[in-house]
Amino acid sequence: MTKRNTKVGLVLTWLVALAPLAIVAAFGPRPVDQSAQTWIDNFARMAGFIGFTLFAWNLILSARIPWLERQFGGLDKLYKVHHTAGGVAFIAMLVHPALLTIKYATLSFASAYEFLLPSLADIPLQAGKLTLGGMVVVLFITFYVWVSHERFIWIHRLTGVLFAFAVYHAFFVTGSRVLQIPVLAWYLGLLAATALGLFTYRFVFKSLKPRRRYNVSTIKDLGGAWELVLTPTARGIEHIAGQFAFLTFISTELPQQTHPFTIASAPGEQEGLRFVIKNLGDFTQLLGKLKVGDKIFVEG
Repeated sequence: MTKRNTKVGLVLTWLVALAPLAIVAAFGPRPVDQSAQTWIDNFARMAGFIGFTLFAWNLILSARIPWLERQFGGLDKLYKVHHTAGGVAFIAMLVHPALLTIKYATLSFASAYEFLLPSLADIPLQAGKLTLGGMVVVLFITFYVWVSHERFIWIHRLTGVLFAFAVYHAFFVTGSRVLQIPVLAWYLGLLAATALGLFTYRFVFKSLKPRRRYNVSTIKDLGGAWELVLTPTARGIEHIAGQFAFLTFISTELPQQTHPFTIASAPGEQEGLRFVIKNLGDFTQLLGKLKVGDKIFVEG
């Protein structure tokens, strides 16, 4: 197998994140006031744009688009960039209000206090605060609270809803430059529409990739692991040993969830698609309830 280039995906990520800054520099108004408040405000906007674009980009990456996977050199490498981009987006989203608070504090502490207080006078501003607070909750649960896989998936689906609040905030908050710069509005609008469209599509249809149907032909307890052999009902997927695939189990004994597992069979192996799955989690403990003939959809 030829080595796949992984730099295209990284370049795309940088371009997506930094494009708003280039657009503002090229088409935005030139600041006349050179006060400290103006400079702090400009840096706050830059952080906000980076957080917004990387937030949208992460929703796009999570759609598992085949063309994008190839630009990163595979889904595993894409997810590493997804993880890093998510961290940078969150930091930028924290820096954005922090700098704005500092800007108001240079005027007066009363102004900073008023900025931080919840108020219905500026709904788009509160939408931004809701987005940041929601992301803090999601990340706290992710790293510090144990939840079942099914609840974990639902919690992360909330990020799409939070991004919708972020879009409302970015376009309509008082003093926003987005609608003042048509090129910026078109760019962020297209990025947001793509991200929310893919999020909605995956929420309804689960995947953008074709899924192949397989049936369980063997399920064997190896002592601490399960050997699972699947036989395609029509055309199977192409693979090499060591790659992984997403399996969706259609069984009355198991929850209908999608999980990634490493493929253990060699290409063209006659017995079918084989997996050796360690019995480590709440879901894998249920694999012994599978029956020969149960249906499984394979995406890979």
